[in-house]
Amino acid sequence: MIRINSFIYLFIICIACSCGRSKDNKPTGETHVSFTGKKSKYKFDFYRNINYNLKQLQQVDFDLGQLIEIKAFGDQLVGLDYKASKLFFFNSKLDTAFTFGTAGDGPNENNGIMSYEYADKKLTLYDFGHRSLKKYQFNSNNKDSLLYNYRFVNGTLIYRAIHLSENTYMYTNPLDKVSDLLFQVIDSTENKSLFKQSIYGLIGLKNPIKFPEMALDGNFLSNPNSKFIVYSCSYAGTFLSFQRSDPKKISFNKTIDKTPVPIAAYKTIAPGTSHLEISPSTTFFPSSALSKNNLYLLNKITDDNSYVVDYYDLAQSGKYQGSFYIPKLDDGQEATSIAVIGQSIYVLYEDLALVKYSMIKV
Repeated sequence: MIRINSFIYLFIICIACSCGRSKDNKPTGETHVSFTGKKSKYKFDFYRNINYNLKQLQQVDFDLGQLIEIKAFGDQLVGLDYKASKLFFFNSKLDTAFTFGTAGDGPNENNGIMSYEYADKKLTLYDFGHRSLKKYQFNSNNKDSLLYNYRFVNGTLIYRAIHLSENTYMYTNPLDKVSDLLFQVIDSTENKSLFKQSIYGLIGLKNPIKFPEMALDGNFLSNPNSKFIVYSCSYAGTFLSFQRSDPKKISFNKTIDKTPVPIAAYKTIAPGTSHLEISPSTTFFPSSALSKNNLYLLNKITDDNSYVVDYYDLAQSGKYQGSFYIPKLDDGQEATSIAVIGQSIYVLYEDLALVKYSMIKV
């Protein structure tokens, strides 16, 4: 009788382990992805290597307003409420250790925080509403003081900007006359351009991209533990990596799915009124994370509507390294944002559940 019970116990353990399967019973190893998008009508046909499984370690359900994303800076996890221009700094227990920011037009207020980075008790950010690059210092009690505020003159078209170093920053703006997107590095002490690079010139496009600020919309990524700055597109399978110490060293990359650049055009929504839109309007890459040499891209380019993360090694010119699935929660919540710290990935879900997973190589 003991032998029978032991056999049954071992059988149950083997079933629970499900070798070669993730939590959502997904296959590992090389998988062929081939399907046509229902909305986009894009035809995808590529191979993906599932080489990590995830093990859930921790889950916290928040009531933090409208948290839209999370980012990691070294070991520090930060969440953003864009509408409130507020950042939440989490401790290891995923409790809020302290917060930063107030929305408004005052001297110490922000109007849409973007491209932020936290390191050594300093916070840099791009205040999109005010078209301003700012730097803050935090004291031992995590109270902030404004150190620096550089406001772009006639900066209406400065959609994305990021600090590179103490005195330099990079921004991107469209060159509508030639349908191009320009990346420019500026020395803030002398207010002079150090370097310019256009998308058109970098990749040798055969046809100009109309309204590139929309078609190639994305955001800058940084992390104090990485020597790279990344511009990652939201609607197209494209990303650029710059060496932080020498941004002239650029790598232009396509994702393994090769999602094409969408078409941007003005659409009339009322007599005398038009609105710039893209087609298809699918946000194929809703979130991205940067940790050391690796860029992680959250996407839903799967034939079963699952979320997956593909990751790329920037030290190898953006070479694809592998993928892993992001599970839905038991109540059906799907992932909206990711951050990576070491061998852990943090996932923000639709209803503000924050889950920490361990990444296990398979």
